[in-house]
Amino acid sequence: MKVAIIPHVGSAKGHLLRAIAIHRALLESAEFDSLLIVPERARVFMQEFFPDISCKWVNWGFEHSNMLAVARTIRQIRIVGRDLEETFDLFTPNLIIGIPGFESSSICRTFGVPHVSVLHGPWLIPEYVLAPVDEEERAVLDAWERAIKLTDFGLKAVASVLGKKYRGYPDWLEKEHVWVAQDFNVEYKNSRPKVGFLHADFGPLADGELPTDCLTVCLGTAIESDKMRLLNALSEENMPRLAVGGSEVHEVGIYWRPTLAATSMANISRVALTHGGIGTLAIFAEARVPQIFLPHDLDQAVNAMLAQRSGFGTPIHLRYWKRRSPFGRKTPPFVDEELRQLVRRAANELSPKVSAFDSIGAIQALAKEACAK
Repeated sequence: MKVAIIPHVGSAKGHLLRAIAIHRALLESAEFDSLLIVPERARVFMQEFFPDISCKWVNWGFEHSNMLAVARTIRQIRIVGRDLEETFDLFTPNLIIGIPGFESSSICRTFGVPHVSVLHGPWLIPEYVLAPVDEEERAVLDAWERAIKLTDFGLKAVASVLGKKYRGYPDWLEKEHVWVAQDFNVEYKNSRPKVGFLHADFGPLADGELPTDCLTVCLGTAIESDKMRLLNALSEENMPRLAVGGSEVHEVGIYWRPTLAATSMANISRVALTHGGIGTLAIFAEARVPQIFLPHDLDQAVNAMLAQRSGFGTPIHLRYWKRRSPFGRKTPPFVDEELRQLVRRAANELSPKVSAFDSIGAIQALAKEACAK
């Protein structure tokens, strides 16, 4: 059975890392031949951290989380379609997996091959049963509503030019074949197949020079802003401070590494300040490390909201989304003393255990079922 996997990649690499996890899960079974189709923009990243993975490179211009990007140009859509058609003529997949899949489903459906969208967080908002909703959660959900209305407006215009029909995101979600890639403790309106939190480690293991019980600042693969303010605001806490990623830090009392294997990083952390990206969030949740979330974009704000409901951590000021654009990245406002109090409280807590889940077995079983249809 042949499976093609298409992650949407922007400046962040979260969807790509989940695609690698699915790719590896499939290759553990001799029944599957898996092809990872990666946007050109991720070539350097893949060559540095995953040189053993053979990829097909494609001119995929759609961002990893910006749903408006699909409406960028008709020309871009046609370029993608041409590249994928050439690839599929040679590989002839039985199944295409898109991560998250919103854009790729529309393009790939023209090839007559079954398509699965691997979704998490904001992509599943119409599916959640969240009542009652507090003021902060309402701000995030309203921001999502604003974002999806703008997205649907653009996509309907694109569909009209291409001679297609698009009735809006909720309609797409209802009809799409979906795998749920998260382990939040939330209720869903519809039963969907689940593959759990997915991630792929990259970077070195924590070395002997790094202490344990760290206060870790890890803002993902795309965010650098306010890292030093966070570290300086927490200078008096009785925990070694560890910063991972971004520009180098030279200040006394701060440990810095350009990259660390995520599971290794989580194992030496006592409290984590994260952006709420689904991959970073999942790593610390599985290690039972309490988190404080500073979401920079709407995707992360939704993840932080769901994580708080699941007991994985505390977000800072989700109500901020009531007055800001649902697009773009920006650090939520916070007061240093407020942050310090949250850290002290979190340091004495233990995140609840994530339920054991066989992601590899689920991926293989679901892919086999989808290929047979």
